Amino acid sequence: MELAAAMVLVLTVDHNTARQETGSHGISYIDYIYFCLYFMIITVVWNALVLSRGPRIALIEWRDNLAPKLLYWPTLAFLLFIVTAATFLAGGG
Repeated sequence: MELAAAMVLVLTVDHNTARQETGSHGISYIDYIYFCLYFMIITVVWNALVLSRGPRIALIEWRDNLAPKLLYWPTLAFLLFIVTAATFLAGGG
């Protein structure tokens, strides 16, 4: 859990630096990427909590947590694809 807290801190500082560098006043494309990363960190922490203390969920405990391990990168790639498609197809480039 301490590592996740450190990652959120580093990501927040980097996110703040990126916002200052771009000078954007609203939510830009780069912000959505950081939101996806925040979501993935929260999901990993939730998975760790369920494994250690939470209720028994068969999909998470299946083959020593294999399903969440296999779904991490496809989930992140799908989120980034959706953000990219939504941003650039809507003309928000």
